[in-house]
Amino acid sequence: MIGGGRSLVVAAVVLGVGLAVSALPAAAQGRLELGVGVGAVSGHPVGGADATLTPNTGTAAGGFTLFSTESELEAATALDLRLGWRLSRIFAVEAGLGYATPNVATRVTGDAEAGSPRLDTVLSQWIVDGSVVAHLTALEAVGGRLRPFLVGGLGYLRQLDASSALVASGGVVHAGGGVKYAVWNPTDSWVKRVGVRAELRFLIRNDGFDFEDRRRTSVSGFASVFLAIF
Repeated sequence: MIGGGRSLVVAAVVLGVGLAVSALPAAAQGRLELGVGVGAVSGHPVGGADATLTPNTGTAAGGFTLFSTESELEAATALDLRLGWRLSRIFAVEAGLGYATPNVATRVTGDAEAGSPRLDTVLSQWIVDGSVVAHLTALEAVGGRLRPFLVGGLGYLRQLDASSALVASGGVVHAGGGVKYAVWNPTDSWVKRVGVRAELRFLIRNDGFDFEDRRRTSVSGFASVFLAIF
């Protein structure tokens, strides 16, 4: 019975520590959060176009299609910078800057003379976004170190090629979620938390580089390290 009592005491202490950590006010957990990460963004089609030979004026013949093209914005590795401000134990706001260099692959079809060549154009892609983060405090684990969260927001998209001759801009809506894990929780320092973060987002893009007036969807995933201070 003594051994069982010790087990209950240890379990109670562990539970109490976990509840105490999770109940800390926002300031005690660090209001300002800085993060840097790396990940990937999936690709999506960007439409195509037809090269048509226009008949002479006054003739009854219709146009003749010389060849057609189909283009795709391919998946790419991306960098991600985050700056967040915790409003409460649950809610926070974030500003983010993402950078990637996706390739636009254009395939030519229907050209009897040239076959089916492929043309590649590498873009510099920037996304500046703002997000609201909701921490799922009821699902915290490992003494409050593991914190699931949901995230959603809006962003501005900017794309340009190497010569800056091609410039396109648009908007991005994102929603997703992930987890944060605090590796270090100092108690007597201006540094409040140091940890890692994993996140998955679904993106809806409007405008940007595209041959068609359509919204495009993609997925991004990132792993990052973060530092919470003050």
